[in-house]
Amino acid sequence: MLRAFASDLATARRAELTELHAILGRTPYVNNHEGHDMPGMPTEVELVALTAATDFDPEFTRLTRAHLTESATVADSGLVSIQDTRTKAFASAMARDRAEQLRALDTLNIGR
Repeated sequence: MLRAFASDLATARRAELTELHAILGRTPYVNNHEGHDMPGMPTEVELVALTAATDFDPEFTRLTRAHLTESATVADSGLVSIQDTRTKAFASAMARDRAEQLRALDTLNIGR
């Protein structure tokens, strides 16, 4: 069940990236976060450790929960500050999707 969840999450994230690139395509892109750790974004060290983890499922779940929680926070904050209608609609959909994804992750009962 975790594998199916991860696959669905990856598919959803790829679709989001396509939409984000379309939104960002209207302005020059600058990665303001390059070179530093962000909450909810797994580090290279964590990803390497995950590949060797004997307790892969709980560790993957922990990292995924942190990512979904932080990206929900970012989407929610965007709803307050974003003026562009298309971008605001995207942030709203992202916040809704993160809540649904967190609920789905919770139903798996892994690492709790």
